[in-house]
Amino acid sequence: MADFHRLNSNQLRINEALPWDVYDVVGQLLLRKGYVIQKDEQIERLLERGMFVDAEVFKAYEAAGSAPARQAYDPLSVWQGVQAGTGALMTTPPKDGSFAGSLQGYARLVMDLCERSPDLAIAAILLKEYKRYPVAHGLHVAVLCELVARRSDFDDATRLSLCCAALTANMAILELQQLLSHQKTPLTPQQRLHINTHPEDGSRLLMSLGVADQEWLRAVLEHHENEEGSGYPHQIKAPSVLANLIHTCDVYAAMLSQRAYRKPMLAAEAAKRVYLDMGHGKDNPFPGLLIKEVGMYPPGTLVKLANGEVGVVSKRGVQANTPLVSTLINAKGLQQMEPVRRDTAAGPQFAVVTVLPPTMLNVNFEQIWRLRS
Repeated sequence: MADFHRLNSNQLRINEALPWDVYDVVGQLLLRKGYVIQKDEQIERLLERGMFVDAEVFKAYEAAGSAPARQAYDPLSVWQGVQAGTGALMTTPPKDGSFAGSLQGYARLVMDLCERSPDLAIAAILLKEYKRYPVAHGLHVAVLCELVARRSDFDDATRLSLCCAALTANMAILELQQLLSHQKTPLTPQQRLHINTHPEDGSRLLMSLGVADQEWLRAVLEHHENEEGSGYPHQIKAPSVLANLIHTCDVYAAMLSQRAYRKPMLAAEAAKRVYLDMGHGKDNPFPGLLIKEVGMYPPGTLVKLANGEVGVVSKRGVQANTPLVSTLINAKGLQQMEPVRRDTAAGPQFAVVTVLPPTMLNVNFEQIWRLRS
C-alpha cells in the first residue's frame, strides 16, 4: 500500500472525531471521517487489523498543523499500543518496504517506555492480561532486554537492533505459538520441526521484508543457540551478544507466563532457575544482570510482609531484595481503600516473608502505576 500511511496508537484519540477516512490492510473502508472512537479496546482491535489513511491526505493534515495536540505521557497506553501495533505489523506485514521502519518505531517506543516508566513495564509483564501470547511474549522479552542493555551501557543503535530482534524473534511461528499456549498434548513431529527451524525461517522472512540490519538478523537467527553448542538451528557455540541476551530474557519471560499445561512460575523461582541453568559457572553474564535489574521481587509481585500486610511490589528498591510495596490488605486481613506505600528496607517489620501467586489478590493496575510511573 505505497500510497497509504499506517496509523499507530499515538495518532488516534479517544472521544475525538477521526479527521480522515480509515482503511484496512487491503484498502477496504473501515471508518469514515468523523467517527468517534470511545474506548482503548477499540483502538487495540483496530490496530490489530491494520489501520491506514491516504498518505497525501495525512501529509496535508500534518502540514496544516492539524495533528492532535500532544497529550500527557501515558505509559500504559504506550504498552497497549505497542502490543497491538506489533501484532498487526507481524500478522499482515506490508510489502512496500516499510516494515523495518515501522517496527523500529515500535521498538523506540519500548525503549522510551523503559527509560520513563521501567517499573510499570515490568509490572505489566506479570499482571496485564493478553489475548495473543506470542505477541505479548515478544514485548515482554523486548522490555527485559532493553532494561538489561541499559544497565550494560549498550549504545542506542545496538539497543535498537536488540529491541527489534526481541520483538520479531518468533515472527515465523506466531500461529504455532498461539496454538501451543493452549495445547496440553506433547509436540507433534511437525511442530517440533517448525520450532527447530523458526530462527532461520524468521531471519529469512525479515530479509524478504526489507530488513538489512545485520545485528537484528543475526540475533533472530541465533536466539536459541548457546555457548555449549546444544542450541538450534546450527548448534553454534558463539552466538552474538544480542542473541545471548534475548535467549536469557526469553527463557525467564516464558517461565512467568501461564500455559494450558502449567501455572506461571513465581518470579523469584524463575530468577533462580535462570541463574542456575544459564549463568552460574558459565560465560553468560546476563542472568545475573537480569536479576540485578528486575530484582528478586519485581514490580507486579504479590507479597506478604512480616507485619502481616499483603500488597504488590510497585517499585524496585536499592537492593534486589528490598522493593517498595503498595499494601492492599492490612495486618488484620481487611481490604484497604487506598494503597499504603511500604519500603521493605525501612525495618524488619516490613521485610518480605512470602511471595503469593498472582491469583491471590485483585490488583488495580491503574491505581498503582498509571499515575506513579
